Amino acid sequence: MATYSETISFSTKHDYDYVDLESKLNQIVKKSGIQNGICVAFAPHATGIIAITELESRLKKDIQTFLDKLVPSRGWAHGGNGDAHLKSMLLNPCKIVPVINNRIAIGTWQSIFFIEVDGGRSNRRLTVIVIGD
Repeated sequence: MATYSETISFSTKHDYDYVDLESKLNQIVKKSGIQNGICVAFAPHATGIIAITELESRLKKDIQTFLDKLVPSRGWAHGGNGDAHLKSMLLNPCKIVPVINNRIAIGTWQSIFFIEVDGGRSNRRLTVIVIGD
């Protein structure tokens, strides 16, 4: 069994900025040489989310509405971004996807992406580990 890890960096511009990760993850899997196994993507941030669903403009708005209804922006004891911490707790910063034939295996209408829930940040990171044969 082989493992390969890499960390990538990116920036976000505003709340509910969506960063598509699929092509970058496939580049890392390809570089790993692993044909079959798993790819773990982890964002080491307290206010970021990794999600898997369709990445379509109306659905992006629905995701924002859903999260804002579940976790309103005001009324939290933790300063100005308590809501961002709670949102990331609900939808977590880690996903595991299968690797088949040296590519991540997600569905036709699925995308894997990072959701910014705490304003624009200039230094977001993603740690990726590929495990398999």
